[in-house]
Amino acid sequence: MAIAVWNNLSVKHKLFGLVLLPISLLLFLVGRQSYILTTQLTDFKRTNQLSIYLQDISVLYRNTLASSPEEFTEQYEQVNSKLKKLSPIIFLGASDEINQLIADFSEATLSTMEARDPYDKLDAQEWQSDLYEQLLLQIERVPFENTKRNLGLTKTPIIALTASVIDNDIQKCFDSGMDGYVAKPVRREKLLHQIKSATC
Repeated sequence: MAIAVWNNLSVKHKLFGLVLLPISLLLFLVGRQSYILTTQLTDFKRTNQLSIYLQDISVLYRNTLASSPEEFTEQYEQVNSKLKKLSPIIFLGASDEINQLIADFSEATLSTMEARDPYDKLDAQEWQSDLYEQLLLQIERVPFENTKRNLGLTKTPIIALTASVIDNDIQKCFDSGMDGYVAKPVRREKLLHQIKSATC
């Protein structure tokens, strides 16, 4: 059908089609490249904001050494206003959860400073330490997956290479996140087959 239509076109129309096709393809590729660069630029800006956020978190942690609860509260208010502005940019939908962690950290710090009983102080310090750890874990999980997802990038396949051929050990390889498995001695064909099947 398509061949019949093509054969019925005049030379002028055929030339026009042959010129239009590469131009259309070029415009498509330019648009895709522009989209990729815009996505990467957005993540790059978020990375810069994350750097500032980490500096402010460090300042917040150093403020726990303030000489009085009033001094800590004053310093906390200054840092917290900056953190709240940056939080939606960096954490996207999880910013409320992060802001609550920071507020809880501040409360735990004040509890630590105001505690008179050693056991209460120890409990407050443990709570403070746990909250700070949670905060750092949340920062570690900042989602920069937009670039990967939008670019269609996939994770690098990992193929286990081991001397063990016991079913349990093979299953452990897959359970730990391996994409393929090759037993020693390595046969070129088997390795190439695993690489091909892991990347397809």
